[in-house]
Amino acid sequence: RLSARSILCWEKLTGSFGLLDRARGKRTRHLSLVNGRCVMKRRFILMATLVVFGIACFGSSAAAQNRSGSYTNREGELVVRDKGKSQPLTFSFTVGNSRGTCTGEVEGKANWIRPGVAEFRDESCKLMFVFTANRVRVTEGPDCGYHGVACGFQGVYRRARRR
Repeated sequence: RLSARSILCWEKLTGSFGLLDRARGKRTRHLSLVNGRCVMKRRFILMATLVVFGIACFGSSAAAQNRSGSYTNREGELVVRDKGKSQPLTFSFTVGNSRGTCTGEVEGKANWIRPGVAEFRDESCKLMFVFTANRVRVTEGPDCGYHGVACGFQGVYRRARRR
């Protein structure tokens, strides 16, 4: 049963006046009229906060996906072994241009810096891996010494097969 305060509060928030039907009445249970002001009850605010927090922290499937597999584009191949969220991403990278005048390769371990994003860094190169559904975008820091001048690791690689 709705109180007169809940009905008045609902009317203030929605701007609708008149009788409330049963469905609207259910939505007003979290509302209350305090000192002439319409407010949400603390219990509702706490529940809403927990739901939003749960979706933000646990609703993302990016961290839970296994990224292991082979990714390719026209210039190279990236082979990734993902052992889980707390383990570094192991990778092997080979690139080359179509004329065969430039080649490069690097392998190592990239640390996860946030869900779906890993970073490899050593004294001569920095690579950032951003994973989406079946792709990985690789960005390369300046002066990476593992390939020639006419080619590089940077680009978008599509998943060729899972491992």
